[in-house]
Amino acid sequence: MKKSDLFKLSRIMDKIGIRDIKGETDREFGLSMITTVISNIWKAEDEVDTFLASYLEKTKTEIKEMDGNDYLNSIEGALKDKDLVSFLKRVLPTQKQS
Repeated sequence: MKKSDLFKLSRIMDKIGIRDIKGETDREFGLSMITTVISNIWKAEDEVDTFLASYLEKTKTEIKEMDGNDYLNSIEGALKDKDLVSFLKRVLPTQKQS
């Protein structure tokens, strides 16, 4: 994950409002994150598309033209990324460090 992705994620977090995600394990944390993101994604559509384009090394147009299932799978895949989970644990004060 690139440094610029961290700033993109910060914008998404502010728009979606995911400051209270909790989970004792990485799995619980990841599932809670996926649920929150999917239910609030409409609030940050453009920011999520920009992040996914960078993360997946695709163009924003390619992201916008993705099939719905592929789009959701891409989001889930990103949210399960070890580097992304580590970043979120650091910036979300309610998540325990492991």
